[in-house]
Amino acid sequence: MTVNIATPSPWAPMKVLTIEDDIDIASGIGRALHHEGFQVTQVRSLKAARQALQDSVFDLFLLDLGLPDGDGMSWLREMRTAGYQAPVLILSARDGLYDRVLGLQCGADDYLIKPFEMLELSARVNAMARRVRGFQVGQLTRAGVSLDDKAMRVQVDGQNIALSKTQYELLRALLLKQGSVVPRSTLERVVLPSADSTSLDMHVSNLRKKIGAHRLRTVRGVGYVIDADRRA
Repeated sequence: MTVNIATPSPWAPMKVLTIEDDIDIASGIGRALHHEGFQVTQVRSLKAARQALQDSVFDLFLLDLGLPDGDGMSWLREMRTAGYQAPVLILSARDGLYDRVLGLQCGADDYLIKPFEMLELSARVNAMARRVRGFQVGQLTRAGVSLDDKAMRVQVDGQNIALSKTQYELLRALLLKQGSVVPRSTLERVVLPSADSTSLDMHVSNLRKKIGAHRLRTVRGVGYVIDADRRA
């Protein structure tokens, strides 16, 4: 299982992946969290959840346990074993003490028993979001480029450089992938604001000028990557 390690930006809305096969519950969660300012992606199976992790980076997860293609607990163990650290809130009708303890032991950060009130769900998600914003930001470094989310500072070979908001998010998305190619479609969805009519190519071009063209490689027909060993 290949995962993206998320370091939430202080600018972008936090991204939540909801893994829930009950359409009514998922829709209610989506409306409640959207109202709170979260960006919510909804899937109904473990297979779809794994695909979502390949396509994007998420800051928080809401996980049902009884899913059509498996037990959510096994997915949680798999994710933690792979090194994914984003907080997970389990949503389940399993209300026994053993189930709650097992969920926490497998790596969940919280456990909410169904049925629940959306007000309580929102409160718990917001509490996790505050912990993520406050304590899990960090520094990303690759190929002489360093991005510090907490200080909102970027350095190239030890020298500070100024980036626009979009350039910062573009660089962050590339560094988060740790040398893997990031598809154009992913960058356009994650980085470009809906009101931004400027093409991704223009933003990439401007970023290249600031961090050094040799550092940002184009994979034609696929996307972009910052390699660890790129040299001028």
